[in-house]
Amino acid sequence: MVLNPEKVTYEELIPFANIIEDQNRKIKKQIDKLHWEKEKISALMANMSEGFVLFDMNKNVLNANDSALKMLNASKIKVVDINSFSHNDVLKKVVDKAVCGESNYSDIKTKNREIQISASPVYYDNKQNGVIC
Repeated sequence: MVLNPEKVTYEELIPFANIIEDQNRKIKKQIDKLHWEKEKISALMANMSEGFVLFDMNKNVLNANDSALKMLNASKIKVVDINSFSHNDVLKKVVDKAVCGESNYSDIKTKNREIQISASPVYYDNKQNGVIC
C-alpha cells in the first residue's frame, strides 16, 4: 500500500512509511510460510507409526506424537518435564545419556508389547540443544 501524499501531513515520512509497509508484507509472507511448514511437519508426525519425542536440555518435552504417547502411556501436555511425561525409568536413563551427548538405545516392556527406544543428542551450530527420541 503506497500512501497518498495529499492525505499525509508530513510528506517527508512517506518514504519511511512505504518501507515499513513493504517490510510488513514481507514479514507476513514469511510467517505464513512458517505456519505452512509447521503444519506439514505436524501432519507427518501425526501419521508416523513410530514414536517421536523431542526434549530440550532440561528434559522438558517440546513435542511428542500420538504414537509415542500411546507406546509410553504418557501424558499429552503442552510443555512438561520428563518426570510428568512418563514414569518409565528406562526412558529416563536413555534420555539422561543423550543429554550428556551419548547416543544410545534400550528396550522397554509396556503392557502389551516391547519397544526399542533410541535417543540421540540434537546439535545446532556445534552446540547441543536437545534430544530426539
